[in-house]
Amino acid sequence: MKNGCFDKPRPVAGARLQVQDGWHESHLSNTRYPRMVTVPFVLSTDCQYTLTTPDPRCAGCVHERKGD
Repeated sequence: MKNGCFDKPRPVAGARLQVQDGWHESHLSNTRYPRMVTVPFVLSTDCQYTLTTPDPRCAGCVHERKGD
């Protein structure tokens, strides 16, 4: 197992994501519903598992860091 990434495709910079931003509350039925908003993806698209040394568990992963 490669640190849980399994060669997943990485999001592209500027991609739009649906995320929760609080709750809508209904006082009539005493329930809450998630408030969803669309935001741009701003995190790094590089593998960030290790930033200092190559990790043998990343060997063969398409996102493996090649010792900068």
